[in-house]
Amino acid sequence: MKSFSQLTQSEKERVLESLIESGTVPPYVSIGSGNYTLNEQLWMERGIIAYGITANVNAANQTTGSPNYKEGQYRYWGYDLNCGLYCNDDFPRDSDTGTAAHTKDWLTINQIATNQTAANYVGKFAIQAGFSAADKYATATAFLNENQAWRNAGLDEDYIIEHFYFNSVLSDSGLTQGQFIGVHKSRYDNNLYYQTFSVEGEVKLFEVPPEIPEPPEGPEEPSTPPPQPEPGVEISVNPELSLPQTTYVGHPALAEDCSVFLVDEEPWSAPRTYAEGKATNSFTAPGGHVKRISNTRSTVTYQISGSKQVTLKVTPQGGSTASVSKPIQVMDTPSIIHQLTGPLKQNRKTTLHITIAKNPDVELAALWVRLEHPETGEKVTLHHDLVSGNNSLSNGETIKTRPIFEQDSNEYFLNCRLEFLTKNTENTDYRYTVYVEDKSGKTDQVTTDFSVARDKPPEAKLFLESCYIR
Repeated sequence: MKSFSQLTQSEKERVLESLIESGTVPPYVSIGSGNYTLNEQLWMERGIIAYGITANVNAANQTTGSPNYKEGQYRYWGYDLNCGLYCNDDFPRDSDTGTAAHTKDWLTINQIATNQTAANYVGKFAIQAGFSAADKYATATAFLNENQAWRNAGLDEDYIIEHFYFNSVLSDSGLTQGQFIGVHKSRYDNNLYYQTFSVEGEVKLFEVPPEIPEPPEGPEEPSTPPPQPEPGVEISVNPELSLPQTTYVGHPALAEDCSVFLVDEEPWSAPRTYAEGKATNSFTAPGGHVKRISNTRSTVTYQISGSKQVTLKVTPQGGSTASVSKPIQVMDTPSIIHQLTGPLKQNRKTTLHITIAKNPDVELAALWVRLEHPETGEKVTLHHDLVSGNNSLSNGETIKTRPIFEQDSNEYFLNCRLEFLTKNTENTDYRYTVYVEDKSGKTDQVTTDFSVARDKPPEAKLFLESCYIR
């Protein structure tokens, strides 16, 4: 058993996979009408099990009178396993009077609910949260055990439950923290102030699953030692790995062995060498899944974005193993790729080409494009119907469009285009915004400014030589 700080990067990945496979950690949580996917980056960096994009969760939950982003820190990491708010303990305090909390005059939850100012401080999330009385009691007990001054002042679990709303509660898994918020009336100026309290609970220890070697899936057995060299045959290798610089979450990236061998000073290609049994190879990708395609090719698939590394190991017949590693950047999904083509002139067709890189395991939920004239405020928004593909156009005073048209697509990429023209009579700056969201709650958005020139009428010019020679 290890604490999070004792885990290596590889162990963190294996522990997370084990927690997901056992059902302890679901891949997403549903809150209201939205689904929020697990923020795996927070786990890898901080050991936090939280859901949703941190910035989006803070934008949707303005629970106090102060901003949720200060000094480079967000107030909440995301939603927790219990669909509560996961508090960031590094977030700067909004204020500190220096008065001990257990001596303050705290409003009851009924008084908070009937006082609009107090209710605004607490926020709708905590007021409407449906945590059980048992979970709130257990969280209050853990807090009191850590803060004996409250018990010494005669404040018990019932007092906390009667005076504080809960943003989150502790759970048996040890993967959540507790937080409650209350409002007190100042004895000095009679104004209302709020304060939040966090409960960490015991340090969580994780059972680390053993590392399971990737089973070979091709005709060659990477773990099988190469046959003994033929008498008098010398084999050497210059290992070469072909790998794309980037890929996307859930997308298989092709890793190819392009090694060059010298067999008795004669250059041999990798396919020939492996086909004749004069060498073996293997691909490894920590944190990814490797699938063998042939003697020289494998696919590598990752479920977590970030900088990764793929290693090729080559063992010539009777020789020592040589290896080469290359980095690959795994981009998160959904991700927007966009390009604007056309003459960019008044009354001329302009085409916005859009490609959405998507996770094959998560369907898209929304896709729209907005065209706007920032100076006048004119804007049109076109939505792509992801089910039927039957889209409608939207026109403005100077912006004229056709419906978004979906082109050939597959499980990894959605391709579409939007054709439009503008009726500007002067050189004009326009802007387009593309937004996409998948059913796990992940989003991407791009905004680009572009200029459209006015269409000048043609000017006739006649050119004649000043003289001719007969």
